[in-house]
Amino acid sequence: MSVSLSAAVAAAVEGHLRHQATLEYLAAYEQEHGAFTAEEKQEAAGIWARAEELEGQSRGVG
Repeated sequence: MSVSLSAAVAAAVEGHLRHQATLEYLAAYEQEHGAFTAEEKQEAAGIWARAEELEGQSRGVG
């Protein structure tokens, strides 16, 4: 299956904008509630890794 260039660019831009929005949200959250602890960051990293693993499995990757 081939992906058009415009679809690839649109997906990249969407990913970038989602990443920027997430960074802004997390910065605002930390400003209001205080910085995340090392344990919270480690837990979030584990959750994120598991989500990526499941997404890859649903796509038939890995």
